This record gives sequence, structure tokens and C-alpha cells, in this order.
Amino acid sequence: MYAFHRLRATHVYFYKSCNFLKIELLKIFQTAPFSRSSQNCIVNGIQCSNEPWVVEIIVLHRQKWKHLCGGTLIHPNWVVTAAHSFFHPGKENQPFAPKNAYKVCIGSPKLCSGIQYNISAIHHPSFEITWDRKLVLNDLALIKLPLSIPDHLASPIPLATNSKECYVNRTGYIFGWGATTKNERDINDFSPYLQKGSVTIADNSQCSDITARLDDGKICIDCDQSPSVACNGDSGGPLVVKQENGRFVLIGISSYGDRNYENWDIYTRITAHLEWIHHIIKFHDVELFMNDQKNLIDTSLD
Repeated sequence: MYAFHRLRATHVYFYKSCNFLKIELLKIFQTAPFSRSSQNCIVNGIQCSNEPWVVEIIVLHRQKWKHLCGGTLIHPNWVVTAAHSFFHPGKENQPFAPKNAYKVCIGSPKLCSGIQYNISAIHHPSFEITWDRKLVLNDLALIKLPLSIPDHLASPIPLATNSKECYVNRTGYIFGWGATTKNERDINDFSPYLQKGSVTIADNSQCSDITARLDDGKICIDCDQSPSVACNGDSGGPLVVKQENGRFVLIGISSYGDRNYENWDIYTRITAHLEWIHHIIKFHDVELFMNDQKNLIDTSLD
């Protein structure tokens, strides 16, 4: 979650975040100070206790496990995250690491901690990205866990289900272990503990004027009106809104940001992909999943 400087690119930048990507990322992106017309700094996220549905995905590199991105537990056996995190930046369709090089960390707000499970990711079949940063579609992946996560360790969050709800001008909340450094060249400076920030959700038509390709499958965040913004390391993390009873519902997944105008962050909209999510999980136990989600929603309305 960050801060004073952010990666600058021709059109968008991704919160691709591994510290061992330092050289590769600097080849792809140019660095420049981040500034606002109305302020000379961005308020950082705040450290928070472990949210029971926020998870961290780590990757094996040079015999060490490193932070990759965030994710969200939506079922005792399933996590949702961003598809682009599993592909090498700047090299279309090239996996970032072997399939057996990923784990998920659950149950701890501390970086690279908690209970760890080996995982495999299922990317959205229509996921598409061009690394000239002109096209990003269906940036979503599901991760099947090897066993059900017990309630005392973590608990799923309900998914948003109302596709007509746009959440414009609502306050959303983001979570992650992303970069906090002021020096954008030192992109390996992740938060040692989970951070929480608040953001303002904008109308997609405003954002489309800038990104040109913002479809209904995305949610736009107005950075100028947001106390916090996502940064390197926050990809795949949740965008949630608080209901009247104070409980959260998942509406988006952190994807990318527009760097030409430095005003917008883009999230993958959950309600646009419910059918695919349900289709994938039905191979595990769709009835159980639907019942779990109904129970979560019913409980959140208590």
C-alpha cells in the first residue's frame, strides 16, 4: 500500500511485486515521482490485525520463498486472485514460475507467515493481457486449496451478487502487503504486516475517458479522492465494501493502474465473473459453495 512514488508506464502499471523482479521491472517501467495536483503526499494504509479472508501468495525463487501478491478466501477450499500475477511481466503468455513454485499463506498478518499450503491456479479462460499495457481483460484466477481451511484459522468472505450495484461514490477498503517505500527503485520494500486502506469508487464512464477500454467487468477507483492507493505487491488483493451492519462483502480484485494521468486504479469486478467462479467450483462441490455463500450473506445481514 503506498506512498510517494509509483511505477510509471505508457498506459498502465501492474502491482507485480516480487522483490526479485527488481531488475526485470525496471527494464519494463520508467520511474518517476508520483504527485497530486492537490497534495504533495499520499496517506499510507494503516496496519491492521489479520482479516480472516485475506491471504498471501508466495513464490519460490532462488531457493527462497518471496511475496508475490494477495488473494481472498471465498470458500474453505478456494481463493480468488489476479491472473496476471502468474505470468512474467513483459513476456506474453510466459508463466512466471513452475506450477509447483507457489504457496498460499493463511492465518497471519505477518509477511510470508501463517499456515502454508501448496497451490495451483486456474486462470480465467478469457484472460488477456498485452504487455504494451493497452489491453487487460478478465484478470482473475481461482486457487484450489488442498484441504478445507478450518474456521479457527480463516473464514471466507461473501461475494457481491447484485450486478446492478455500481458502488459509485461509496468507500471501499483494500488490503495488502504492498510496497511502502518512497524510493520507487527500491521496490522490494514491502510492508512486514498487512495494511488496510480506504478508497473512493468512481463511475466507470469517468475512468473510460482515460483508459478507453474500461468495460463493465472492471471497477474504477478515484485516486485523487482516496486516502490510500494500491501499489507493488497488492495485486490480487481484495476490494471490499462495508454493509450497514459493518460487515464486508467482496466486490473487486486489485488489477492495474493508469499511469498517464495518475488518477485511476482498476479492479476486476466480481459480479461480472460469478458464473465462471461458480462453474469452476462446481467441480469441487457447487452446492456446498452456494450454501456457504448464502449462509455468509444471511449471517452478514443479521
